[in-house]
This record gives sequence, C-alpha cells and structure tokens, in this order.
Amino acid sequence: MLLWVLFVLWTLNMENTCNHKECKFYKFLKFKELSQCLNYIETWWTQEKGEPKLIKDCSPKRTMIMVQELYNQQIRLQQAQEEQRNATTKVVGIFNNLALASTIRKGDIHEIEE
Repeated sequence: MLLWVLFVLWTLNMENTCNHKECKFYKFLKFKELSQCLNYIETWWTQEKGEPKLIKDCSPKRTMIMVQELYNQQIRLQQAQEEQRNATTKVVGIFNNLALASTIRKGDIHEIEE
C-alpha cells in the first residue's frame, strides 16, 4: 500500500525522489557532491502541455515506483482479459442455445411434413 501511495504522489507530480539529506547511503559513503552518488540520476520529464522539468531521482526508489506501475498495469490487463473471457462465454452460450433451439424446431417441422 505504501508503494502505491508513493507511486501516485511521484508519478502524478513527477517530483524528485532523491532526498540526499536523509539518505543513509549518501551519508554512509560521505559524498561531497550529489552527482557522485551511484544511485543519483537526472532525467527530463515533459507533460503533454508543459515545460520540460528536471527530475532528480534516486534510482532504487524510481525503479520501485516503475515496478509498481507495471504491476498495476498487469493487474488491470488481467482483469480486462477476464471480463472479455466472461463476456465471450456468455455470447457462446447464447449462440449454442439458439443453434440447439433451431435444430429442434427444424426437426419438429420435418416430422409434421411427413
């Protein structure tokens, strides 16, 4: 649940995920500059109607956000496939019932003609 909250906050706002002031890794290795951190990446992000924005990310955090996004997309895709399968099953069942009913009626008509 926490990852989902982080995902929503960071993907909708596309805010920086790097917080070097509180980062244990950054403090432990005592980097002098943020660009020296092995997990630090900068990317440009542009909304549909907006200016490009520089995003300063901690790669493990951003990776987890992206994995969560892909997982959620997979769940939605699976749900859509299941809904389609159920709808198809209903349509095939109705078609089979119609086909069965038409053969029964056709048989009844032949018996009457004879």
